[in-house]
Amino acid sequence: MHKILKIAVIAIGVLGVILWLMLLGSTDPYADFMFYISYILLFISVGFVLIYSVKNLLSSPEKLKKALIYIVGFAVVVVLGYAFSGNEPVKGASESATKWVSAGLIVFYILTAIAAGSMILSGIKKMLTK
Repeated sequence: MHKILKIAVIAIGVLGVILWLMLLGSTDPYADFMFYISYILLFISVGFVLIYSVKNLLSSPEKLKKALIYIVGFAVVVVLGYAFSGNEPVKGASESATKWVSAGLIVFYILTAIAAGSMILSGIKKMLTK
């Protein structure tokens, strides 16, 4: 049952995105109606994914603990990115928007460094265990 729902959610999500992309440049008078349908399909698929993800997390305390550790770690990285972001004004953008874009770039760099370090450590571990 879970596999069938997973496939249905993926199909509905892909259908919603395809309809939305097809309608972006449309001048058809029914385009607004189709936008609403694609949004509804997309929200339904996201809702199912969230419901089953939370259900899966709550079924195992180990998975929940791991997920909470990752969420807190990500929040720490976002706070660090925001703290280290600059306040240089950019023409045509507010100070807040500039700070958040800068924070987003710093978060990206931090997460990239973490991923690269993890891959390097994993490779070293595999070489040493063989």
